[in-house]
Amino acid sequence: MALVRRHEQISVLLDWVTVRYQTLWLALAIAAAVAVGAGLVLWRVRGRDQREAQIEIQQAEHLHEEAAIYARDDRLTELLRNATNKLGEARQHYDRRDFSDARTAAIVSQNNSQQLIDMGRGEATTRGEVRFYKIEGEVRVKRAGQFAWEPATGKTMLRLGDQVKTSMEAAAQIIYFDGSITTIKAGSLLEIKELYEEPASRQRRVTEKLNFGEIESSTRRQETEGSFHEVTTESSVARSREEAQFLVRSQQGTGDSEISLFSGKVDVAAGGRKLALSEREMVKVRGGKMGEAERLPVVPRLVQPPDQKVFTYPEPSQARTTLVWERVGEAARYKLQISERPLFTDTLVDNEQIRATSVELTGLEPAGYYWRVAAIDAQGHVGPFSPQRKFRISTERLREKADHEPPKLSVQDFVQNGPIVIVNGKTEPGATVWVDNERVDVDDRGDFSAVVRLRHDGVNRIRLVAQDAEGNETSQALEAVVEAY
Repeated sequence: MALVRRHEQISVLLDWVTVRYQTLWLALAIAAAVAVGAGLVLWRVRGRDQREAQIEIQQAEHLHEEAAIYARDDRLTELLRNATNKLGEARQHYDRRDFSDARTAAIVSQNNSQQLIDMGRGEATTRGEVRFYKIEGEVRVKRAGQFAWEPATGKTMLRLGDQVKTSMEAAAQIIYFDGSITTIKAGSLLEIKELYEEPASRQRRVTEKLNFGEIESSTRRQETEGSFHEVTTESSVARSREEAQFLVRSQQGTGDSEISLFSGKVDVAAGGRKLALSEREMVKVRGGKMGEAERLPVVPRLVQPPDQKVFTYPEPSQARTTLVWERVGEAARYKLQISERPLFTDTLVDNEQIRATSVELTGLEPAGYYWRVAAIDAQGHVGPFSPQRKFRISTERLREKADHEPPKLSVQDFVQNGPIVIVNGKTEPGATVWVDNERVDVDDRGDFSAVVRLRHDGVNRIRLVAQDAEGNETSQALEAVVEAY
């Protein structure tokens, strides 16, 4: 094999070129036009950020003025002090033209002021609200007492009697004030039937009705007697009083339903019978009659690749990527799902006939991919899916080795809903983000979302950290307040 020195592989050609004055002036004019265009784009973006910051600061000022009326004791005065400090930070950031940080601080100030107002009025601090956390595809909302359906957005708030409908290639996650999260699967219709919170006792009751389709609920342990989270269908009722994860299906037309419990405990009632499901059990309701509990297979443990793995290939379309998971003893086959979306709408792979514990993928385009696996036993019972992982196909390194610049980190939304906070933010693509010490997913545009469950009464400090491939870090701290009854 012949060796070629590195400097011999690079050719540098120098030559004289005659340039006419007309050509030079044309080039200068084009460069000026490009510079003006780029400046206009930057001006529009900065102008939009400035307007959004102004709106949030004005709203924070309005709420702060109203909140000051109710600051009658030490506890409420502390809330007012927090709102005042964050409003001051917002104004300082605005004066420094840090409009994104100004907007974030103003939103936090609003949350503190609103809590003070609700407590001062003697109202429940959550006001029975339900918020969207994630939306994929066409998701619509019909308000109680209305006939028109409207598109759901990240800022849409749901209340008692509202309905949510997903198309056949859509899904959504909503968060209740009791800390529960419900994932509404494709082709489903859900109605909010009860939202109740007693301010003094902290008794919380949530009821949602699945008219048809499929939902998965992740509920929280309720400390107060009489609290529960309930999912009803035409033929059954599933009620949880503690931390649990369960799936409910309801067939349109027949009213037949299925309840599958993945973790925790759920009480099921149907046809005059009651049944306490244990972990990894399911029950079917057919013709208004409830059957016996049936066992579900265990969750497969994903082995390779590790979460957030980046595969760098010179030519991805010709590369091979292997996914591996552990064998489940009672599994006759496995169900594998792969999607570019975290809620697994518009799946690239949805195969439940896999007999092996690994697959080899070819022809994947450069992008981020989510994947998960469930076991299916000989009777056809589908167990719970594994916690999803993500891998990325790339054609080049994400960062240069000489890079020492920390990644950007900004918070677009910081919304408190009772004991939980929804954080929506942005960093650079390829960065890793931790919110309150929990690693969260970052999509191909650098957007991320997180749900933080506040740990104690009073001020809770939430730390966000973004780290790029070279180890450079950016951090940010936010505060949320949980009132002590």
